[in-house]
Amino acid sequence: MLFRSDYQRVKGVITSALKISFPVSLIIMIILFVFSRDIALEFFHNIELDLVVKAIAISIPFYSLFYIFNSAFIGFKKVEYRVLSENIFFNISKLVFVIIFGILGYGVFGIAISYTIATAITFLFAARSEERRVGKECRSRWSPYH
Repeated sequence: MLFRSDYQRVKGVITSALKISFPVSLIIMIILFVFSRDIALEFFHNIELDLVVKAIAISIPFYSLFYIFNSAFIGFKKVEYRVLSENIFFNISKLVFVIIFGILGYGVFGIAISYTIATAITFLFAARSEERRVGKECRSRWSPYH
């Protein structure tokens, strides 16, 4: 069980992590997106991978935020939510989207899009879980009347 000062400290760490990692991940995403053609040519020697690099670049901010929320679950001693979001929801959604895009014949680009969509959806799931389950507990613990 966390005490009030522990919750304040964890909340501060989460806020700091969001303030640092989100802008950095956006910058990295923009750089990869802008230079995706050059990356595809120089590193992979295949211009067709330009869209794959762009798709993966879009997933970077989502994954960054998703990882922060998953770490917050551990900070609030809610490991079951981390297991649910990362080990179950994320993996199942990746598999479902890979199957869908595979059936539609998108190939490697379909796999990259599957990863990006699964990351975005899992981030939303983790953020919603954080707000609904952990947030309710925090509000009651941070209340001046508690």
